[in-house]
Amino acid sequence: MKRLALSLAVVIAAYIFVDRELFFYGKSFLKVYSPFHSAITPEYWDAKLGNLGFVLADEHGMNIVSPGTRYFGSEITVQKIHRYGYDENRLFVIVYDSSNSEYLISINEPIKEDSEHGITIVLFQEGKIINDDKLNWINTNNIYHDTFYYVLFRVILILLFVLFSILLILSILGFYSERQGRLF
Repeated sequence: MKRLALSLAVVIAAYIFVDRELFFYGKSFLKVYSPFHSAITPEYWDAKLGNLGFVLADEHGMNIVSPGTRYFGSEITVQKIHRYGYDENRLFVIVYDSSNSEYLISINEPIKEDSEHGITIVLFQEGKIINDDKLNWINTNNIYHDTFYYVLFRVILILLFVLFSILLILSILGFYSERQGRLF
């Protein structure tokens, strides 16, 4: 029974690690990890949510940066999110518009907690690119390729979790013996 419990704990720890990695691509189930300084979260909106693909949304589920977004006072419409970079205080997004021009978007939180203003979004004109090695950059160009093995591993972990849980319950009830390795 100890080995089953230990195996179950290892599967749960591995699942949490995989889910944390999938958070950055908007494919996390647990939603307990957020290294960003703000309430912005990456999400993946499939056909049920408008089929936008990868978006950055606020705490209310409103998309802040997504394909089709047009910002006040700007003539550009976001066609694709190329990548985003973050650290504990900053969040930058590099996007392409319909003419394949590259733009930089900076997302900032209010300086004071009791501020009446929400997040601030600054759109920099074409050619303004940030290359800061201190930022953690996530490439969103090929999400399916980048996340395929994580998603596959998550499915395997879920199956192992179910198997070990059933064996642990049967062991507790006395229907399974680890020493003999057989049921009943």
